Amino acid sequence: MNNSNLGVVLLDIQYKGIEDYLNELQLGSKGYAFILNSKGKLVYHKDPAYFADPDKQAELREISLSKEGFDPSQNLFVYRTKLQNSDWTLVGVNSLDGLQQIRNQLIHSFVFVGLGLLLLIIVVSPLIAKSITRPIYRLEQAMQKMKTGSLEVSVPETGVTEVQGLAQHFNTIVSELQRLMLEIEGKEKALHAYELSVLHSQINPHFLYNTLNTIVWMAEFDDSERVISTTKALAKFFQLSLSGGNELTTIENEINHVTQYLIIQKERYGEKLHYRIYFDPALSEKVIPKIILQPLVENAIYHGIREKGGPGLLEITCSRTEDGNIKFVVKDDGVGFDLNVRGHASGDGQSSSLPKLGGVGINNVDGRLKLYYGTEYGITMQSALGKGTTITIVIP
Repeated sequence: MNNSNLGVVLLDIQYKGIEDYLNELQLGSKGYAFILNSKGKLVYHKDPAYFADPDKQAELREISLSKEGFDPSQNLFVYRTKLQNSDWTLVGVNSLDGLQQIRNQLIHSFVFVGLGLLLLIIVVSPLIAKSITRPIYRLEQAMQKMKTGSLEVSVPETGVTEVQGLAQHFNTIVSELQRLMLEIEGKEKALHAYELSVLHSQINPHFLYNTLNTIVWMAEFDDSERVISTTKALAKFFQLSLSGGNELTTIENEINHVTQYLIIQKERYGEKLHYRIYFDPALSEKVIPKIILQPLVENAIYHGIREKGGPGLLEITCSRTEDGNIKFVVKDDGVGFDLNVRGHASGDGQSSSLPKLGGVGINNVDGRLKLYYGTEYGITMQSALGKGTTITIVIP
């Protein structure tokens, strides 16, 4: 033999076993595997074209000689395995597109989950915040309502523990205030009743004593008609004064009450005293505190007309003002007085500290009116020496 080629032997190898093995490998959609022998010759490739193309074979040999592992430039993973009982080397090229797909799916999943959580937070957060702030808002509204003077408030004891505690304390405070207000109201009613009893006690002895003396004097002169009329006026006067223990009366009864008083005083003073009374009949049934005119008339007679040299005129009017209030005016043309001496006068000539001029005193009446209607209502007074006095009552 001279080492010359005598011919070519073609071996047709069945690669089914190799293909079955390689098919079990997860090489990705772009991955592939091939087998080289120890001399770098191609033994197996799925594509038969590689066996006839030297360039492709050279490419495979270059891949087999490359560094085993991941190649980021081509996004390929290369690994080699020696096949037992042969000089063959299995080279696997994994495209990692499967892993890339899984990674993309994971990223998409994270994005979707994140967006879902964000949307859930956006939707749920206001509800959670509202569940926390709503009890606080209710508590604030209740406090604002209570600030206006209303104690008919209560807040549900719901929400977080701290808010529940605040609501419980608030409801407790409101209940205690309601109890105290009822207690104060009861004491004020008792005070009103006491003031009225004091009022009666101040009126009755002195006035009754003088009136009885007048009746006795009439009887001594056998003036039976005047005795009868004066006695009737006195009885009517006290009937209206007592009014069954009621603190209130109608304007008609109040005018009738002061009329009876003036009838009696007219019997005492004769031509010294003249009076005129006018009131709007439309106001007859309006309810007011009782005995508010008689003390003013008493002061006008004793400290105005009686001290005057000649006869005096007393005028009493009751009418409605333009703004719908009710106004009483008691005016006399008596001696008058200096407000700067009797009381502390305000800038408009009206007394800010009403003088007590004797008898029951107009301070008593003014105080009762303010208790009933508020400090913006009550008595105002104008007076001048030698010109008389005008007392005005304005009530709603």
